[in-house]
Amino acid sequence: MQKIYRLPVLVLGAALLLSACQTTTTRTQTSARSSPSLESVFHPEKLTAMDAAVNQAVAEGKCPGAVLWLERNGVAYHHAYGKGALMPAEEPMTESTIFDVASLTKVIATTPAVMLLIERGQIKLDEPVQHYIPEFKGDGKETISIRQLLTHTSGLPPGIGRNPPWTGYETAIRMACAEKLLTPPGTAFRYSDINFFLLGEVVQRAGGRKLDEFVAREIYQPLKMADTGYLPAGSKRLRIAPTERMGEQILRGVVHDPTARAMGGVACAFSSRRR
Repeated sequence: MQKIYRLPVLVLGAALLLSACQTTTTRTQTSARSSPSLESVFHPEKLTAMDAAVNQAVAEGKCPGAVLWLERNGVAYHHAYGKGALMPAEEPMTESTIFDVASLTKVIATTPAVMLLIERGQIKLDEPVQHYIPEFKGDGKETISIRQLLTHTSGLPPGIGRNPPWTGYETAIRMACAEKLLTPPGTAFRYSDINFFLLGEVVQRAGGRKLDEFVAREIYQPLKMADTGYLPAGSKRLRIAPTERMGEQILRGVVHDPTARAMGGVACAFSSRRR
């Protein structure tokens, strides 16, 4: 799913935060009378190692830039590295740069939306997908469950083809429903964009709102995730890191993935293998 997400800290920070935290730090240090120091919350040597790792990646050309943001017990460590854009002109990376997080939206948008609807009783984890999308049938697809879509064990192919070219969200759902199984449901793991196209449609039908509207209202707004969402408004586009050049156009604030672009920008897709 192509959406715009504010900081890559949830990617980098989640993996590194535990190693950077002082295990002896307790919540009593966050009293209103005194704020804990950075050194009492994080291991300084670990922060130095993180800085060195990111700077090395930038120097070796593995990425033009990055943002690191760690928070614990009211103390934050944050830093921007390298460039936020290389084309059409170089721009420095800033801590407020917004990034396209590509297929991570499967786990920070569609999956929590599905789980929220399961919690509310509007979706059942082991219910057949056909219960929510009646046209999803044929070739044994009637037995595929919501759980199997979530766990990539549906038996569906990795993605829908892009040749010949097509456009439209409804077209993608129709094509997804017409796909044939590669393996029987529940017998093999195969990462598939189609699984999450269908889950997004289930959210829309069971939740009564399009996926982007549902996650904005039910997840991001309550969590005050102001810079997380789909189809960013023009006012945010200057803060968005470009993703690639297409001919003479530099994609900026436009979804990177071609399948998601064809679907209108709200989709769980990333580099379908069947173009």
